[in-house]
Formats: sequence, C-alpha cells, structure tokens
Amino acid sequence: MRRTLQAVKLRKAAGPDSVRTAFNSIIPHKLVDKLRDIGLPLSTCMWTHSLLSGRSWRIRRQGGIQLLVDLLDHRMTDVHRSACGALRNLVYGKANDDNKIALKNCGGIPALVRLLRKTTDLEIRELLTGVLWNLSSCDALKMPIIQDALAVLTNAVIIPHSGWDTSPHTQEDRKLHLHSSQVLRNATGCLRNVSSAGEESRRRMRECEGLTDALLYVIQTALGSSEIDSKTVENCVCILRNLSYRLAAETSHSHQGGSEELDGLLCDTGGKDAESSGCWGKKKKKKKGHDQVTR
Repeated sequence: MRRTLQAVKLRKAAGPDSVRTAFNSIIPHKLVDKLRDIGLPLSTCMWTHSLLSGRSWRIRRQGGIQLLVDLLDHRMTDVHRSACGALRNLVYGKANDDNKIALKNCGGIPALVRLLRKTTDLEIRELLTGVLWNLSSCDALKMPIIQDALAVLTNAVIIPHSGWDTSPHTQEDRKLHLHSSQVLRNATGCLRNVSSAGEESRRRMRECEGLTDALLYVIQTALGSSEIDSKTVENCVCILRNLSYRLAAETSHSHQGGSEELDGLLCDTGGKDAESSGCWGKKKKKKKGHDQVTR
C-alpha cells in the first residue's frame, strides 16, 4: 500500500506531460523482454537498456545510435515510439553534442524527417520534433536541419498546426488547440535555433513558402489572450526577429516593400524611439540555442 501511494505521489509531482510517453514509463528490465518478443536482437535490447541507465556514451561507442536510427524505419508503431524517445534523450544537452553529430552521420536527420512525413501518431510526432529541437542547438547541425527538415517542418507541422491555411469553418476550433500543441512548440523551437545559423539559413527560411505567414498567424491569434506568453509565441517572435536581421541588405529592392509590411504588422513604427531602435528594439547579445527538456 505504501509503495502504491508513493508511486501515485511521484506521478502527480511529475505532471501529466512527463508520464505521457511510453518511453518515460518503461521499466528497463521489462523493456528487454518486450523488444525480444518482437524479434529484435538481444544486443539492441541491451544497448537500449543501457541508455535508460544513463550510459549514453556507451550507446554511441558501441553503435547503438545507428541501430536506433534504423528502427525509425521499422514497421511497428511501438518501436518508433521507443526509438524516438531514446534518441531524444541521447541528444539532450550540450554535453551530448557528440551524440548529435553521430546521429547526423548515421543519416538520422533524413530518417527522422521520413517518419515525421508519414506518421499520424501524435505522440510520435511530438517525440520526432523533440529530437529535431534538441539537435538544432548544435551549431554544426543547423544547416543540415535547414537542408533536410525545413520543408517538412513547415508543411507538415507549422502550417497545419498554426491554423493559417484552413477553411473559416475550422479556424476557430484550431485556435483553441493552437498553443497547447506540443508538436508546434517543438517545431518552432527547432526553427528558432536554426534561424540564427547565418545568411544562408535566413535566406532559405524567408523563401520557404507559407512559413512567415503561419508564424505571423500564430502571433495574431494570441493577441489579447493569455496565450501571448506561451513558449510557442515566444519561438515565433524570435524566428521573425532573426529573419528580419539585415533584411534590406540581404534581399533585393523589390522585396523591401514586404519587409516594411512585416514591420507594420508586428509593431508601431512611429516615434523617435522606434526610428532609432527598429522594429525589434535595440540589438541584444544573441542567446545560445536551447534543447527541448527531456522528460
């Protein structure tokens, strides 16, 4: 009875989001049995078991990251869920940058994108975008993410989850769920990090059809509501801020009218302070990229 009460207290303290994914609720020794039941090699099971025990460096050295990436193409949804959860934790934090590079070298980014494009499982989509968000804090991976994942993140996540490109009959319903979307929060967090990768990344993101419109729509729907302080809105504003950096110098004269329109949508450009500081205020020291918090 005492153990049961302790388990309930732990679950309440952790919150609903932290116990929602299958990966976080797996008991290591039971995981081995389950993976063996579906025909996976014992070595793969034990590598994953080691991951749950906090020995992520050993997983990388013994080739476990490649095995986990390969599981993203497995036919079973439960395998996708566990592999994505394991990869998300393996690449969390600055201390795991070596794991992030290893995942990229294993073809991990295209594999993540393939699964994101085809899966309809919301939990797996949350995990996939969480892995990409964690990867995006590594400077060496920002351009590879732009090259391999930008289009899919925009067209399969940000535009549909923002509600921008939907019929008037469904827009109101979309707004209700917009800022509670973990998938949207993860995707915008990823693009927030990669938008600081330099001129080429800014150019590609500016030219990505529908991206700016969807980000603006997220901000617009949050105005005047409690959602204005959400992490998703913060990510969207920071992406647009980064994309506006050196806009006049990096775009042709014919596109400068569009930047003036963007300034008018997001802020009041009148007054002396606005003229001296610009649309986004005075320049501040750039913050480092952030990972999605592992649960």
